[in-house]
Amino acid sequence: MSNKETLYHQVIDAGLSALMVLSPIRDESGNIVDFIFELVNKKAEELVGKPKAFFLGNQLLDLMPGNKADGLFEKYVRVLEEKIDLNIEHFYNHEGIETWFQITASPFDNKLLISFLDFTEKKKSHDILNQYRKDLEKSNQLLKQALRDAQEAIQAKTEFLANMSHELRTPLNGVLGMTDLLKHTDLNEEQESYVSIVQSSGQILLRVINDILDFSKMEAGRLRLEPQKFIVNDIFQSTINIFKERSKKKCINLNLYISNDIPNSMYGDQGRLVQIVLNLLGNAIKFTDKGSIDLKVDIFQIDKAGNIELIVRVIDTGIGVDPEKVNHLFKPFSQIDSTLTRKYEGTGLGLSICDRLVKLMDGRIGYKPNPKGGSEFWFTCKFLSASNYEIDINEFKMSKIQNYNQDSNESTNILIVEDNSVNQKVARTILRKIGHDAKLAENGEEALNILEEENFDLIFMDLQMPIMDGLTATRRIRDIEKEQNKKNTVIIAMTAHVSETDRINCLDAGMNDYITKPIDRSIMESMILKWT
Repeated sequence: MSNKETLYHQVIDAGLSALMVLSPIRDESGNIVDFIFELVNKKAEELVGKPKAFFLGNQLLDLMPGNKADGLFEKYVRVLEEKIDLNIEHFYNHEGIETWFQITASPFDNKLLISFLDFTEKKKSHDILNQYRKDLEKSNQLLKQALRDAQEAIQAKTEFLANMSHELRTPLNGVLGMTDLLKHTDLNEEQESYVSIVQSSGQILLRVINDILDFSKMEAGRLRLEPQKFIVNDIFQSTINIFKERSKKKCINLNLYISNDIPNSMYGDQGRLVQIVLNLLGNAIKFTDKGSIDLKVDIFQIDKAGNIELIVRVIDTGIGVDPEKVNHLFKPFSQIDSTLTRKYEGTGLGLSICDRLVKLMDGRIGYKPNPKGGSEFWFTCKFLSASNYEIDINEFKMSKIQNYNQDSNESTNILIVEDNSVNQKVARTILRKIGHDAKLAENGEEALNILEEENFDLIFMDLQMPIMDGLTATRRIRDIEKEQNKKNTVIIAMTAHVSETDRINCLDAGMNDYITKPIDRSIMESMILKWT
């Protein structure tokens, strides 16, 4: 061996990478049919686990016949014939030891220079990461499907509740509407008693329906606050007046105390405030047989942004709450007495709904025993002072009422679009009682036909009707008014659908306002007052 060859071998042998040099073996046609190992360095010995003598002078396919089957041999041939470099990942199994090699094959002086390194650990990490990525993608797909299923379930639940609301409220509207009308006729004392019982039972059923629907909306995260300006004293006074008759019958003193420091008017969701107070007062009346019930309203604190946090307390001298059951008070479907012999009725949703409403209003709710016997339920909620608003509510109400009274001899031209015959009669009779007559249409299509012949000041429109529903009819009416450059007729939804989505759909369709069934005479009257 010449000095040059010796140096060449020494350089190869001292290389930090595993190196091999293979010479091609050609047939008579010049085609490469195998390779013979010419050089193998120490690093290659270590990685492959074989001494140089195992390789040198031997042919590749004799030592590693698998190279032919796995395509490695063809790649080596290609390197020499096409004079290119190739990077190859190759799996090698020697006596049960599995190894992954990263091979670089290059042409070198008509020979094949192979350098390779063991990247088994890296490969395993890569495979683990790859599997993790695949598992993560699969998990994401499953999660997306679960979310889609959940959304479909929520949608199905929402549609079911909307339909149930309609199916329950429609007949209930007939019951409450007709009993209210009957109450204003000439009745003897016994008949008045019967009507009051029917009306009271209907109102209880309505509260149960409302509780279930409210709870369902809260569960789905669909309950939204509707802030507006209100008179503080009026809200609490009118709320407590609802229970005057019941407290009188039970010989309970019902008292209202409102701090003089509270502004006359405030801005917030008065409807939800009333709902909380009604629940707490209703429970106090239910569980108190003697003594008193106090409703106390004070300022808890005022923050830098001008938010006023009220604290409202309902204090009774009733039966109180078993200390062991206090922790269950605000849990849904939880009742103090759930036995078959229980004395007090209810769904067990009232306090749970109060708890969620209070949190929605950035407040807290709690209970503590009354030292004199009984219970004290309290809650806080935040409102804005409405002192800077331009329109004073009392002045607005008075001006509207005066205008209404001055024009009360003028009947408003009203169209009722409603498919249920009982609800038609209830609505029409209420309107007659307050000085208005109304024309009837049983569905949206019939209403459109009537509107071709006659103009109306106001339309009360049901939503769910055969042939053409109320939303479609409203859109058609608005399109016609736009085409004919006519003034928009006031359209008020009169429906058993009570969700926030339903209200938004009504307004988006072009309706002006929205009232829910059962139809209340005072609300119907206020709508006419508001829009005519």
